[in-house]
Amino acid sequence: MRIGLFTDTYFPQVSGVATSIRTLKTQLEKMGHTVFIFTTTDKDVDRYEDWQIVRIPSVPFFAFKDRRVAYRGFSKALEIAKQYKLDIIHTQTEFSLGLLGIAIARELKIPVVHTYHTQYEDYVRYIAKGMVIRPSMVKYIVRGFMSDLDGVICPSEIVYDLLLKYKIAAEKRVIPTGIELEKFQRPEITEEDKADLRAKLGIASDEIMLLSLSRISYEKNIQAILAALPSVLKEEEKV
Repeated sequence: MRIGLFTDTYFPQVSGVATSIRTLKTQLEKMGHTVFIFTTTDKDVDRYEDWQIVRIPSVPFFAFKDRRVAYRGFSKALEIAKQYKLDIIHTQTEFSLGLLGIAIARELKIPVVHTYHTQYEDYVRYIAKGMVIRPSMVKYIVRGFMSDLDGVICPSEIVYDLLLKYKIAAEKRVIPTGIELEKFQRPEITEEDKADLRAKLGIASDEIMLLSLSRISYEKNIQAILAALPSVLKEEEKV
């Protein structure tokens, strides 16, 4: 198939969404599909350097300066999508490129599916300190965006249950975000290396280490890990 991925964020911007899209693109191409990415421009990238990445003119989003919103070039994007003969569109955002992807899919009369990456109730606090969009408004915005989709991909059961709560009518499937396991295979690391690292960190050989790797921010829910530790310590003393 010839697949169009529509996203407001992609490399060199750093985010979990950008990483998941690149992983998806790589794996789809390994399966023999052709993948085109429609995304925003970036000051650090020549918008014409890769013919499979279509960069739409954009400006920084006022609430998140490191994220961007497309503001023109939509008719050109439609022209390119026709030229590339897309079979399906997969949107990855509910904003400018997501809306553009849905519009192009309907114009070309091809299916459009969507991955719901972000639980926005946790993020509206960053937009004018939560005074513009309230958490209770999110479900109506999401429901409006998803009213014309052929399917929705939920990265987790939590997201699936959330969209059920929002009364999203489109068919939903739970498909976890992929991980490039090869990156974490380190055969050169010996048992001696591990022992040295434990000694440096002050962790005994018979102790279990729990690692949470993320940004330190409210929406990552690190507080849930801390709250759960007493229960963990009842089961496993050496943590």
